[in-house]
Amino acid sequence: MFFLLITLHVAPDLSAKLVFANTSISDKAELGAEKFPFSFEFENKGDQTVEIQQVKTSCGCTTAELNQKVYQPGDSGEITGTFSIGNRLGKQKKTVTLFTDNLGQPEIKLSIEVEIPKFLSIKPGLVYWHQSSTPEPKAIYLQAYDESVTIQNVECNSDFFSAKLSGPNEIGIYKLIITPLVLNEAKRAVIRIHAKYGEGTSKTFFAHAMVK
Repeated sequence: MFFLLITLHVAPDLSAKLVFANTSISDKAELGAEKFPFSFEFENKGDQTVEIQQVKTSCGCTTAELNQKVYQPGDSGEITGTFSIGNRLGKQKKTVTLFTDNLGQPEIKLSIEVEIPKFLSIKPGLVYWHQSSTPEPKAIYLQAYDESVTIQNVECNSDFFSAKLSGPNEIGIYKLIITPLVLNEAKRAVIRIHAKYGEGTSKTFFAHAMVK
């Protein structure tokens, strides 16, 4: 007697699908903004239920969350999140990755590209002296990228250096004069530059001085 063994291969269900209105965002943050909010809208246009099992961001400065995890056919959803700007400048690229239970769409990558406008130009960012040199003052020039940006004050974390701010001049440039008080040993200092945009937004920038 012969037995016929029939093996049934069950194909994975690929009919469930989340369709996004867009999978990338490219924008410019407002000058002085501390955070950049974003959102991605989508719809389950398949005929099977989809569960989003995990949402992962590319770094700790970006957060993202769902309004729910399970989406029936025809359900709409939204992923909302925030990118914390901090002291970052220029173009920033972040990603949000979704992991689903659908074998046809197990991973979905969403991208956020944000241009952070420059708040303040600091040139040079470091001034230094050799121990064998003379303790002559050196200048750091500060220029705001917007006329509503003003420098409130500066602070030096070392008693071995003095930091004096003057300006702005007729073209909006401040001068920060750094002078070492002693040159007989290696020293470092961080100069905090406190700036304000408009009526309320404040940011702290940093310059450095050292004797080597």
